[in-house]
Amino acid sequence: MSRSHVPIRHVALIGLGWHARRVYYPWLEEAALQGRVHLSAAVDLHSNSQAVRGYLAQRRVAPDRLLFTEPTQPSAPLPEELLGQLAELRAAGQLDGVIISTEPRAHHRYVMWALENGVHVLLDKPITAPASAASAAEIAQTLWSGFEDIARALAASPARLVVQAQRRMHAGYCFIQRYLEDFIGEYGVPVSFLDVYHADGMWVMPGEWDREHHPYKHGTGKLLHSGYHFVDLCSWLLESSSRARPVPSELEFQVQTFEPKDFLALLDGRYERLFGPEQVPTPVPSVAHYGEMDLTLMGRVLTGEAVQTLVSLQLLQNSFSRRASPAPAADPYKGAGRVRHERMNLQVGPLLNLQVHSYQSYETRDSRTPLPYGPGHLDHFDVHVFRNADAVGGTPFEKLEFGKAAQPHGHNEQARLALLEAFLDGRPSGSELEDHRRTNLWLSRIYQVIHGQRTGAQATGRMPWSGPTARSTHNP
Repeated sequence: MSRSHVPIRHVALIGLGWHARRVYYPWLEEAALQGRVHLSAAVDLHSNSQAVRGYLAQRRVAPDRLLFTEPTQPSAPLPEELLGQLAELRAAGQLDGVIISTEPRAHHRYVMWALENGVHVLLDKPITAPASAASAAEIAQTLWSGFEDIARALAASPARLVVQAQRRMHAGYCFIQRYLEDFIGEYGVPVSFLDVYHADGMWVMPGEWDREHHPYKHGTGKLLHSGYHFVDLCSWLLESSSRARPVPSELEFQVQTFEPKDFLALLDGRYERLFGPEQVPTPVPSVAHYGEMDLTLMGRVLTGEAVQTLVSLQLLQNSFSRRASPAPAADPYKGAGRVRHERMNLQVGPLLNLQVHSYQSYETRDSRTPLPYGPGHLDHFDVHVFRNADAVGGTPFEKLEFGKAAQPHGHNEQARLALLEAFLDGRPSGSELEDHRRTNLWLSRIYQVIHGQRTGAQATGRMPWSGPTARSTHNP
């Protein structure tokens, strides 16, 4: 049996933080009540045991075992006691899949253990992250070497590895990807322009830069937070141009960043006016080497000497937010003012224009949503299709309201759960590890250019379109 058709019934959830509680656990609970999945264990740190037990006390289903471990250096092996507990579950036939939802610096060692032991993996993005980098060059090296380590382990394992990049199963983006495949296959014209914009509305207070949730202090920022999804989206959608001739040969790009020190300067002296003199936050001592907050990338895809595609990627955390207090949020994941604004504009020469518009005015957790469906609504997500109807037929304009169709669960939530179900059912996901090879190469090269800008050594990035290594194949 090929690994793409192996159903998974005994699952361990590794990491039960804010993200896992919102995304994974409610679904696993329902699946367990229906007899579809057996939740064998949950793994977390001893320091989080009280919060984990308190959360589980409110749920209808609890894992068979709670495995708490001590924090160690991310580069160190997993603790022997935890390894023994996981091995017991595996030997007893109680563990054939893991969902890894830890903080990213711990991903590598949990993934390697699972693959070495034939345990299937659903992995949150990013695939790897540095423990604590002294420079963006070190981040770049860690991202790529970590990806290659995992790719080699996967090639030697009977297990699967699926990356939780939900836009690869998002109804709206899947529609766009299929539309492009068909259109480019028929007319042979590649994507000529791609602009992707995503804003988080993540207002970080001056004293919060040392936090553990979405940390900047380890040298990474927006790119390895939500930014991963949009680098991956660009790579995935531009793959359709391979159906045209000539095929892409190279990507050339430039990057600019907006960093924590810039944000501190932006609002310096304004907090008293915003919150009152008694609530002025105290800043951390220094953010000089912290990760990027915003990033803009301008690039071009080349076919030999000709430019095939212009690429624009705008990734922001310093953007419109609903946070209005320096007080720590009870839910730092989705309760600190984060408001999503997402846009895509894609041109296929003079023949076709595909657009995405998705704009919130409330936080995801906020129930005060009197707006009718449309811009500002929590679930707003529309696709606009413009066709040169006289040249290629069809209608000149079509609007598809994917967010409206996804209510009441939400379009991103449905996409995450669709990918989770595909993983557990053993169905193709479209988000296997090798589907993310170019994405991780791009991330690595982007950090190389960031390092070059900071040191004055490099201003432009270039990379072969196909990447530096061939894809691995394995038939268990």
